[in-house]
Amino acid sequence: MLAYLIKASPFTPVELHIRMFVAILTGCVVGIEREYKNRPAGCASMCW
Repeated sequence: MLAYLIKASPFTPVELHIRMFVAILTGCVVGIEREYKNRPAGCASMCW
């Protein structure tokens, strides 16, 4: 497994932007769903 990580190529800028966009979009969808159902997102949001 470690050998695979050493040989792994870094992300291309396009792949990085796609992954960031998908992560942000997923977070927005989850946040909107939580807001719609009036449920807190988790422990961190309740502690602050």
